[in-house]
Amino acid sequence: MMKKNWILVLSVLLFGACTQNNPADKVAVLISQLAALDKEMGGAAVSDPSKADQFIQISEELAALQLTASPDKSAEVLLRAAALAKAAGKPAKAVELYQRVYTEMPKHPKAPMALFMSGFIYENDLGDLQKARTVYEQFLQEYPADQDFADDANSALKLLGKSPEEIVREFEKLQSGKSE
Repeated sequence: MMKKNWILVLSVLLFGACTQNNPADKVAVLISQLAALDKEMGGAAVSDPSKADQFIQISEELAALQLTASPDKSAEVLLRAAALAKAAGKPAKAVELYQRVYTEMPKHPKAPMALFMSGFIYENDLGDLQKARTVYEQFLQEYPADQDFADDANSALKLLGKSPEEIVREFEKLQSGKSE
């Protein structure tokens, strides 16, 4: 009788281990965990930083599993995690996640946005103007005709490092030149 119980226990453990090693099952579990966390967090507002950290960690794991089979899903998961990281006050993590989309999926339609957002965060959240300049210039070199962000990248480069007062003065000067 004791031998049969051990065989049953080993069978259950072996079956459980095999099931968890199945990538499709792992993806389903991670998606379920993200959905539960999303519901607990109540949207984009970050009221519990530990839940945001969990969400980001699970998102990274899910994105890695989906990268080859479903790059679009992988990108969407990383972009959502990057936005959450920014909202949670973790700009360095946000840049890391945006850069993963850009480097791992350079042909993805959201790759330009991911690169631009990296520059934006360097400029506005991390205060690293040199790195922001480098990223904006890289963006314009790679996506000069991007309809969504090329103008923004050009403007950001022109205004980079200027105080709000300097920007207002330049705008007023520009406006007075147009009215003459």
